[in-house]
Amino acid sequence: MIRTSVHAFTVHALIVYEGILRFIWWYGISMVKVTFTLDAETVSTLRRSAERLRRPQSAVVRDAIADYAERIGRLSARERAQMLRVLDELAARPPTRPSRAVDAELREIRASRRAAGLGRSRR
Repeated sequence: MIRTSVHAFTVHALIVYEGILRFIWWYGISMVKVTFTLDAETVSTLRRSAERLRRPQSAVVRDAIADYAERIGRLSARERAQMLRVLDELAARPPTRPSRAVDAELREIRASRRAAGLGRSRR
């Protein structure tokens, strides 16, 4: 029995060989070989992770990069907490202007934006 599936960068196959179900990875399909220089601690962590997961080190690196790419642009829990602290501090401060002055400025800004939008051609 052979069953294959193609993913973004690898081909996987499940085969029965000598009565044992085996999982095979074929590398090199749409793969690019790259070289990185890493510190000893990072390499040790990579090796332990690959061993624990029973996956090739390159697969662990690919997964880590994909996970990191998903998180880019998102706030960490620490960053989120810091921003909320800043907002709480700002909300606790007394207003520097009367609300009537703020409302008048907002009306002026909205009117200016509406007037600027009238000159644009509609698509």
